Amino acid sequence: MNRSGQRFKTIKGGDSCAHMWKANQKPRETLTVAQRQQRHKSNHPNDKNIKTNQRGVTWSKKTERDKKLEEFHKNHIWTYTDMTLKKKWVYIGGEEE
Repeated sequence: MNRSGQRFKTIKGGDSCAHMWKANQKPRETLTVAQRQQRHKSNHPNDKNIKTNQRGVTWSKKTERDKKLEEFHKNHIWTYTDMTLKKKWVYIGGEEE
């Protein structure tokens, strides 16, 4: 135990495996940028190099639940219902009088 009361060894204390990682590294190939690009293109033959603006999660098809929720939002509004500032969904759809 050292003066600070610390009981575990730190990396500075020599308890590191970095020396093992260096020994197990493979020698790197020296390729030019053009050669790397060519190798990358050959690894992805079906890539048309077209950027898409799809961000986030892309869902496949709308489910029945999604359709019902969309219909609910068309026919309801989230609004205040009384003077005590309580809010709830209010039905606004339907036939006009």
